[in-house]
Amino acid sequence: MPTAVIDSQQVAALLGATPATGAEPATNAPATDKVQLLGVIADARPGSPGHAGSALMALTGAAAKPYRVGDEVVDGLVLQAVKARSVVLGRAGQTQGLITLELPLLPGMTDSP
Repeated sequence: MPTAVIDSQQVAALLGATPATGAEPATNAPATDKVQLLGVIADARPGSPGHAGSALMALTGAAAKPYRVGDEVVDGLVLQAVKARSVVLGRAGQTQGLITLELPLLPGMTDSP
């Protein structure tokens, strides 16, 4: 069966992202204060627990942009995993994530499956 290829740039545009201006925000805030998780495309296939997928994130003062697992997001932190409603950021080459960002619950949603 052929593998579907997801164009993260097109998905980001569909979710409302605008092209980045190329300028990174210059602040000394911790990474969690600089990054906002806006959406995820998780790979739910067996054997792929978060190691594939994309996330739409916005850095403070910049337009939202898509990131794939392995891409650097901010301050040397890379996107390590994409889950159903969250992402894990960590240092390149390390297997233990440092930061987990979760999507907020929408009105009417509950935290239980």
